[in-house]
This record gives sequence, structure tokens and C-alpha cells, in this order.
Amino acid sequence: MATYSTSHWNSGNRLERIHLMRLLAILPVYLYALFTTGFRYLGARAELPDYPAQGWRDRLADFLELKLESGVIDSVLAGALHILPLLIPAILVCAVWQRLFAVNRAQRFDFGFVYIAGLCVLMSHPATSLYHLLFALSFAMVFGYGVFGGEGKTIVNPALLAIVIMQVSFPSALVGDPLWPVLNGYAGTLEFAEYAALQASGAETGMPTIGHALFGGVSGLIGTNPLFPILVGAAVLSYAGLASVRLLGGVLAGVLIAGLYANLSAEGLAALPWVGHLFAGNLVFAAVFVATDPASSASTQSGRLIQGLLIGALVVFLRIANPSHPDSVFQVVLLVSLLSPLIDQGVTWFNIQRRKKHGTG
Repeated sequence: MATYSTSHWNSGNRLERIHLMRLLAILPVYLYALFTTGFRYLGARAELPDYPAQGWRDRLADFLELKLESGVIDSVLAGALHILPLLIPAILVCAVWQRLFAVNRAQRFDFGFVYIAGLCVLMSHPATSLYHLLFALSFAMVFGYGVFGGEGKTIVNPALLAIVIMQVSFPSALVGDPLWPVLNGYAGTLEFAEYAALQASGAETGMPTIGHALFGGVSGLIGTNPLFPILVGAAVLSYAGLASVRLLGGVLAGVLIAGLYANLSAEGLAALPWVGHLFAGNLVFAAVFVATDPASSASTQSGRLIQGLLIGALVVFLRIANPSHPDSVFQVVLLVSLLSPLIDQGVTWFNIQRRKKHGTG
């Protein structure tokens, strides 16, 4: 039987506080997502009155007579029909894998899996196949979490890895879904592709206002829009010391620099004002909840700034270079997370060389 020292238990208590603060950070995102997901779903059903019920969600919504005009309660119930059937099985599957690794290694059974499952669901399509989600989460919990030793020892965020696995394994799933026309399957929003197409045709283009971006006028995945609850979560994580303000500032600076540089051409998606890359898509959510994960981000202060700059700039440039791809955020964050040890190594080498130079001077 495993034994634990006093320091081990103190460490476990600190870890539990970290898990609690993370869950508190995503709680406002979930509360808002319950309404926005249901509101978008009922709005799409209202625009397609002849659309036949194709799944159990549609049939149950029809049985409960959920209508957009009925108000907030119906929207929240419709959102719960999409979110809870994904969230509960996701938590259970992650718990099974966490328990198996804990028993095999005689480790404490901690509750970090709840945050992983919750984060993954927020980055999912509202109509995600449960089979796809559980397959991707199982892969991530084994090969992106358990084999590295668990909490704090991973090289990439497990929830992010699960989403990328779904995008790669099932690229055509839910593409063209009439109830979610602004989403291109698991890949994310089509708003950037639509903006580029309008620019190319010479038609009038627009971008979301700050009010729409903050409070739900922009379509996206379950929890990646709107921005207001995400910013509340960012404040919670920053207060708890779990999110690097320097990294977030680097993302903002990277988007600003790359966006202003792209505006020099003013053609296609390059004409989009730099703030448009923040108002739509998954960038703000991924920066706050994924890129700042201490286990998969740079350890040095300068490294975090560089990491943020790379994320912001690469997202803007990849969107412009290939506007047919809805959103490049998750792939960019995954790539830069893998590069974070190299970034830290470069920063450390530069600091050593600078001190040597000052020492000889």
C-alpha cells in the first residue's frame, strides 16, 4: 500500500487548490455557454421550420416544445441538451484513465481530469459525436497525460491534444451542418473564410462590434465565444497565479503587429482590422485557458513573452495565407507549446552570454 509523507499531502492540498481555481475560471464560461449554445440552436431551428428532427437532441427539444421566443429558460434547456451529454461522459472517461494510472503507480487520485474534460468540451462543436469525443479524450489521457506522469509533467495540454486529434481523425464530421452553418465541423468558425470571400468579390464586409464579441453576437464552438466570460476566467487565473500576464500580453502584441503589417496590403483577409482576429475565432479562449498552462508553456519570463508573440503572429499569418481553413488557433498553440523548451533554452543561452559579456567588461 502506498504511503505519503507530510510534504506529499501538503503538495496534494496545493494541487487541489489549483484544480479548484481552474474550475472556478471556466465556470462563467459554462454558464454563458448554456445560454448561447441553446440560443443559437433554437435560432437555427426557427429559421429552418421544415428541418426534420435528425437526432435525439432535436426530438427531445421538440417534445419539450423549446422555442426561441419562449425566452432564456428554453435557451438554457436547449444548451443543456448539447453540453451535458458531452460533459458528463467526458468526465467519467477521464476519471477512469486517471484512476488506472493512479492505481498502477501508487499515486494520489487527484481531480485534474475534471478540468481537462471540461476544457475539451468547451472547445468542441455543439453537435459533437460522443464517440469522437471519447476516443480523442482517451488518446489524450493516455498518450498526452498519463504516460508523462500526470499533472504538471505533460508537454502539451491534454484537452488541446484531444481537440486536434478530433480535427485530424474526423475532418469531414459535421461539415455543412445546416443547424450550425458558421462552423466547419470540428475545425471552428467559417467567419474568416466568409470575410475573405466577400473581400475578393468586392462586396461590403463588416466585422463584429465589441459588444457582439463580448456578449455573444459571434458564433463559435461551445465556449470559445463570447469574450466576456473568458475575460472573467482570465482574471481568476491571473489572480491565482495560474496564467502568465506576460504571455497574454505577448499574444495581444503579436496579433497587433501581424495585423497592422497585413493591413498594408488590404487584400482579402489581410484587410481585416487586427482586432477582428480577437473578436472572432478561438484565439482569446485558447490564449487564456490553453497557452498559459504552466506545464506546457515556457518557464522563463522572456520565453513566455516570445511564446505569446509567436502564437499571436502565427495565427494571423496562417489565417491570411489560407483563409479556406476556418481557424488555425489550436494547431498554432500546439506547435508553439512543443517549441516552448527550445524557447527557454534560447533565452537561457542569451542570458548566460550577456552575463559573460558584462563580466568581462
